[in-house]
Amino acid sequence: MKTNKISSIILLTSLLFASCEDLTEVNKNPNEITDAGGYLLLSTVLTNSATLYHKDNFSNGRIFTAMQYLQILNGANENVFSWREAGWGGYYDILRNNRQMYEDAVERENNFYAGVALVMQAFLYGYITDLWGDCPYSEALQGDNDIYSPKFDRQEDVYNGILSDLEKANVELAKEAPGYSSAEAVYDLAYGGDIRKWRKLANSLALRYYMRLSEKLPDKARSGVEKILSDPVAYPVMTSNDDACALSYPGMETWDSFDDHWTDGGEFFQNRRPCRTFIKALQNGRDPRLPVWFTPVEVQIVVENPPYTYPEEDKTVAGKRYIHSDAAVLDNDTYYDESEYVGLLPNTIDRFRFNLADMDRYAVNPHLSLLAEIFRRRAHPLVKATLFSYSEVCFIQAEAAQRGWNTGGVNAEQAYNDGIRASLADWGVETGFSAYINRQEIRYNGTLEQIVTQKWIASFLMPESWFDWRRTGYPVLPVRYPDAALKPVIPVRLIYPETENRYNKAHYDEAVERLEKTNYLISTSKADDQFAKPWIIQGTGKPW
Repeated sequence: MKTNKISSIILLTSLLFASCEDLTEVNKNPNEITDAGGYLLLSTVLTNSATLYHKDNFSNGRIFTAMQYLQILNGANENVFSWREAGWGGYYDILRNNRQMYEDAVERENNFYAGVALVMQAFLYGYITDLWGDCPYSEALQGDNDIYSPKFDRQEDVYNGILSDLEKANVELAKEAPGYSSAEAVYDLAYGGDIRKWRKLANSLALRYYMRLSEKLPDKARSGVEKILSDPVAYPVMTSNDDACALSYPGMETWDSFDDHWTDGGEFFQNRRPCRTFIKALQNGRDPRLPVWFTPVEVQIVVENPPYTYPEEDKTVAGKRYIHSDAAVLDNDTYYDESEYVGLLPNTIDRFRFNLADMDRYAVNPHLSLLAEIFRRRAHPLVKATLFSYSEVCFIQAEAAQRGWNTGGVNAEQAYNDGIRASLADWGVETGFSAYINRQEIRYNGTLEQIVTQKWIASFLMPESWFDWRRTGYPVLPVRYPDAALKPVIPVRLIYPETENRYNKAHYDEAVERLEKTNYLISTSKADDQFAKPWIIQGTGKPW
């Protein structure tokens, strides 16, 4: 292991910590560290993966605006799908450390670190190919073998490699020895050295990627899901929220907080506002997570017809702004929302023309909701860097059962209900489950659309909803075009890093050529585009 990995480990391991662990314990027994083994690399891989993955989906606006969780108040590029190239170097840097962990584990014949490294490799490559499509895989990280311009493996081959790694991980983690020492367990910031939970994560991830193939290779998807769900002894999966792979933030400094941008005086926080689409979905079901995620408007608007409460056409009294109905001009951009919770229209481009925004104070518009205070703090017990949740497993089970697949006796309605209950529990409102699940709008109706839509809600601000929408077309999300959005459809991939076009052009060009050109490309001369279809959805007719 290189010296810089050792010297940076204290900083990295203090960035995030599992909710049941105290990282002050990490430095109490330095004499027990006899080599730079897997435990140091594991903490590095976990902290960097969780940090980059989570912050990528909170700080970067592409996915959360596309999935209409939030809109960016001051900046229209993300809102209207005018996306720029996106870098993947951070994930490949993590994969280098992960490869070192795997090689060290193989050399020391340590099944625990070998299995964990395979799980994290699958997670990271899975995320990369989900976002971009074809990517460096079999020749990646081979600089020591003089491969500096790796080929882009076909996306199908990457998915096959991921599923193979997870199968191997399940086997490695099923072995009882040699495992880990008690001194090393504290470095496992996800599970504290619990081998069985890592095994559950491996098989749950496999469910994710088999289901990812449901439209492209339905037979392969079905056989893989059935293999796992029909044999819980050979393939244990997550069975409760305690099995989730979720890391908490210490919040001792800005750099080890949920997101250091939120503590910059409020501008970054003020700039991310809920999207009206998501707010309305939560309101329609009277979702108990709504007040956990967002704040009510500071001043609620009331549009009045005669007789007037107040003679003036525009008067604010006791937190309500009363407006004469004749003054309430309603159109796509300028309208008055009288709700307690108000979000921005999707594809917002004119931040000054919404819900009586003050031209000079639009960023603090009292008639728009904000993200809740829990997201503004450096740390909060409900806000975690979640790599995989138990609720996701439940919704996968529900979808598989709804499709008529063998789920080992798992009932679609029960799995659907369990997914909702797990998400409510994650956000501290499980007591609202009974009332919520018995509402007509929420009660299970046997459709795929309902399952995926509830999964979208439970995946709040997580990228998994984008990938589900891409393969199923659900939830149905409005696109305001041509008056707002760049194209009449939502993007389906990220644009490759410009460095690949510059320094790895031959392989880059091959990968771009394999993308499916659509009628929505920004430029007919450039197929590396957010509206070009990667292999996973080519020929499926999804999502558009």
